[in-house]
Amino acid sequence: MLDITNTDQQHHANTDKTMKYQKYLDDLNNLLDLAADEQKKRQKKLKYFFEQFESEELKILKKIKKEDNKANCKKLKKELHMVHKAYGLLGST
Repeated sequence: MLDITNTDQQHHANTDKTMKYQKYLDDLNNLLDLAADEQKKRQKKLKYFFEQFESEELKILKKIKKEDNKANCKKLKKELHMVHKAYGLLGST
């Protein structure tokens, strides 16, 4: 004769474990989704900064081409160097 009570208890225990693991998986999936969202936000910010630096670089290059004064040209080249450094910093993050 089969002991139905024992089989029922085992089934109930297995169901509890399955639900517990499913909750862990759901929590992990939610965390992965949050991490992906944060990465998208970060990429969007980085893109914005790169665009700003590119725009600034183009402005400075234009000014350098038009500038006749060597002292002013030197200052502009220093500014351009700072923009290039900023590019490097963003690229390394």
